[in-house]
Amino acid sequence: MPEVQKIHYNKALILLVILLLTDLLLYVLRMQEIYPVPYVAPPMFYIVAFNLFVVIGIMLLLRKRAAVFYSIPVLLIVLAGSYLVFSFIGNQYVFLPSPERSESIVVKYHRFVMIDTSYVFEFYQKDCSGLWMSKLVGQQYTYTLPIHDNPLTPEEVLGLQKGRWTSEKELVFDTVTDKLTIKLK
Repeated sequence: MPEVQKIHYNKALILLVILLLTDLLLYVLRMQEIYPVPYVAPPMFYIVAFNLFVVIGIMLLLRKRAAVFYSIPVLLIVLAGSYLVFSFIGNQYVFLPSPERSESIVVKYHRFVMIDTSYVFEFYQKDCSGLWMSKLVGQQYTYTLPIHDNPLTPEEVLGLQKGRWTSEKELVFDTVTDKLTIKLK
């Protein structure tokens, strides 16, 4: 095996190890309920995109240009499809910074209709880097509205526009049922 080709195989192997370690790290973070912050796309999209780009890099290093050329359209379709799937699952995100902007809550919510209309809200706290968010366990809010009633928007159910910070670590919402207090760590 020529020396140049061996160097490319070593680089490809290093990239594969980095990919596996990164995926392992993301798995461990997920078990701790820590996720990437969804600035532009849902968190899982970032992970899928990262994995696809590293796989393309590995194929290029292995001099599999024909495989890259023929698989790029497929990978782009997978990337676009995953973006659409993750975007239309129904999860929406709202960022609520504290008055002094030292803390920030990310509200993840979705509404689904079966026999009744159910609203589910989960709350996350952004870390100091702004790249990761950790779930505030035990502070989710669920509300079910009978189907014959007029459906409300999720923002109306939670009182999202009327949320008020009582301190840098506490946010109070006037929901349709009661007051909901979210406490940060």
